[in-house]
Amino acid sequence: MKTRRTLTAVCLCIVIIMGLIPAAIASASYSNFSVRNTYRDQFTDVSVSDWFASYVRQGYEFGLIQGSSDATFSPSDNLRIGQAIALAARIFSIYSAGALPELSLRPGAPWFEPYINFALDNGIIETHFGNPNAFATRREVAVIFQHALPPGSFAPIREVADGAIPDVAITADYASAVYMLYRAGVLSGSDRHGTFNPDANIRRSEIAAIIVRIAEPARRSVEPIGGHEGSGATLSAAEIAEIASPAVFQIQAYAFTGDHSRRGNAFFISDYGLAITSFELISNSSQVITSNSDWSHPVVILDTDPANNLALIRVPGTGFCYLALADTSTIRQGETVFSMSSSFERGGVISQGIISAVMGAGHSRRLLVSVQTEYPGSVLLNDRGEALGVFIDSANVALIDRARPLNPDADISIEDTFAFPIYSGPFHVVDFGRFTGAVPQSATSNLIRSRFQYSILDFQGAELFAVAMVNYQKALTALGFQLEEIDDLIVVFTNDYEIITVEGDYYRATINIRIERVLQFYSDFPSLADFGWLTGVSVSDYTGPEDDGRVIREYIWSGTSAALTQAIADYHALLIETGFVFTRQRVGYLFENETLSVAVVVDDELVIIDILPLD
Repeated sequence: MKTRRTLTAVCLCIVIIMGLIPAAIASASYSNFSVRNTYRDQFTDVSVSDWFASYVRQGYEFGLIQGSSDATFSPSDNLRIGQAIALAARIFSIYSAGALPELSLRPGAPWFEPYINFALDNGIIETHFGNPNAFATRREVAVIFQHALPPGSFAPIREVADGAIPDVAITADYASAVYMLYRAGVLSGSDRHGTFNPDANIRRSEIAAIIVRIAEPARRSVEPIGGHEGSGATLSAAEIAEIASPAVFQIQAYAFTGDHSRRGNAFFISDYGLAITSFELISNSSQVITSNSDWSHPVVILDTDPANNLALIRVPGTGFCYLALADTSTIRQGETVFSMSSSFERGGVISQGIISAVMGAGHSRRLLVSVQTEYPGSVLLNDRGEALGVFIDSANVALIDRARPLNPDADISIEDTFAFPIYSGPFHVVDFGRFTGAVPQSATSNLIRSRFQYSILDFQGAELFAVAMVNYQKALTALGFQLEEIDDLIVVFTNDYEIITVEGDYYRATINIRIERVLQFYSDFPSLADFGWLTGVSVSDYTGPEDDGRVIREYIWSGTSAALTQAIADYHALLIETGFVFTRQRVGYLFENETLSVAVVVDDELVIIDILPLD
């Protein structure tokens, strides 16, 4: 009886054990990834139009990812190594056991310690990855996630030949992980060539897409690597956004006063930091910096093309995601295009539209597009995810011409980097306020002279003010002015047309800009201002001198009546400024000084200047 009971007990144990083994094997399944959390669009920085929105939703519902707070996801933030290991551990545990890993945190230990121990115990990672708080590189993420599922779960669904990934040598220690995830459709690279950027960091928006593709095989990509080139294949808005979003970043320009002046975007065109932006965005700035949430660096301006509103800049570092440049020679009206911009508030934002018009020719071509963007410097993309151009404003685009790339080794001069904002009115002088960012305290102006006063206190420190003054003088010199004299705090510049006096008054903490035009007079009447010089109209008929010395000059006006009325009013004011007195109005207007009597007569489109010397 004892033997029978023992045998029965042994058999029962075997049956129980054998019954448990199939059940455990059956529990390892993609079906274990199911809705665990309710997503209520609670992340204010994730818009439904964002390319990553559906991945964030599904990853949150599966219980794989969380927000950076109750109301934010922080899609542009870089992923840390500890976070990557935690994500891989959650994927492994849900797939294998149908539940999140059961972890215990010892008092005082960092939050990621039990996840790392779980990953080591289950073969997800083989060794520690240095500092878990450090930002993870893309190659580290590939190595971590290659074992997030059991062996054989990443079945290849597309052909990726050895060596097909342009920046991952097949002999690299991480190559097997990268190629496996590429072939499984989990990774696709950052451009049409499948470029991986192994040393670049990876954003939370990107990791959301990766973990959902791991958990949901139906969302993996079967598009061949490099299959877009020359094939005419097009991409969806979501696919283009996935390519472009990591390459677009924010830049902030600062005025010479130290204040923010302009904010916009730029986009990488190389993995070592070369980027394109709008020239207007970076011109007349004392400093330009990147302003993304995960890194901030001063920007180096390498080359500019003011005529076409293009600037080439460099951000320190390597391993950046970048965009391929499109061949713009065949672009046509009506083609589908996309804009991609980046902002702190909404992360990457993509919009779709068409090319409304192709304007100009040759290197001066510009596009008018129906799609708009929030920031200058944003990128315009074709339907293959290649960069066509850079937005100058919300609807106008400067084309990037592959046949004439900007020169990264160019020697940038003051003429290239300043856009020379000019004072309004008759003066062709650099506007000190718009150039430096200072606000004019007062301004007086007429046809001959102007005076502008600015506060030195607008500048955040003496060093910024000194830099502003030096660069303002360089800008005047670049515009053709000659430095004539320096007397204490007074600097005088001249050209053939204007005299500029720049005077600092440190007792009143002001800087004064005085501009005086160099007037042109008739050669035969040196006290009479030349009407043709003032208006740009040439003499059509000349009569005299007669016996009494009278001379008549006639000008044919080809502009509008309103412009003629203004020109006559300006000339009258100029005569008064130069010492003439208005005497009477009969046929035309009569002005006199000590030596001349001048009648100004308007007859339809004819302007007559009748000059009579006085005895």
